[in-house]
Amino acid sequence: MENYLLRLTKEDILTGSLPLDKILDDSLYYPASGLDFGLIKICNTDVRNYGIVNFIYCDYFLGENFSAASESMPGYSVLARRIVTEEELPPGVFNLPDFYSGNKELDDAIERIRGKKLCQWVVYERNSECDEGVGPKRFSILFVYAEGVTVYRCLYITNKKVPRILAIIQSGTGFGGNWTDFRRYDMPLASTLRNNPAGMPDTIFYGGHCEKNRCSDYNDLNWAGYEKTDCVYVDYYSPGSGCVVVYKKSPK
Repeated sequence: MENYLLRLTKEDILTGSLPLDKILDDSLYYPASGLDFGLIKICNTDVRNYGIVNFIYCDYFLGENFSAASESMPGYSVLARRIVTEEELPPGVFNLPDFYSGNKELDDAIERIRGKKLCQWVVYERNSECDEGVGPKRFSILFVYAEGVTVYRCLYITNKKVPRILAIIQSGTGFGGNWTDFRRYDMPLASTLRNNPAGMPDTIFYGGHCEKNRCSDYNDLNWAGYEKTDCVYVDYYSPGSGCVVVYKKSPK
């Protein structure tokens, strides 16, 4: 699979038209992402056969910290970073669900982002001293400071696209302040995905913190048409303290 990012110059990235169509192709979509870049390392190494070079992150709690946290990645440096304007995105991306949680922290967070409309596109290039063992020559992150269900509907469904991988990692249920449970098949995220005429993602990454090397903590993703196929251990708080369980579409 050709990496379209290799054809872009720094000037193309900074001043050219946003290649949203290309960014969405074969992408990984990560709602409620926080500042978790561990999945990028997993895609660049453990599951590099997926060929993921486009990562779509969104979160309505931590967006203002994205720039500093994403200044570099292990083995990579920023080739170019640009602000994406509202006009470059489909209408409604920055809209919020019409609900009232009764949770003061959540309501405060929503008020904090209302009207800010922040989005960045960052393209990374592998450092010259590193080889393909750390990952592809280039990859990119599109970070949207907005709500995950809305962003999916506006980016993917509007453009008749589907992500290759959906990530549901430590998605803020409970004390994290998410307004809905991304894990549940009867909740808005799954429902929105099912209403995408382009289809469902090929793969779901489901996981988060767990006791060392215990991926059984994440055997409970009961989405129709998916089955567990693998588990990758990651370091969240300490070595082996997290995992990502891989669920793939069941063969028809």
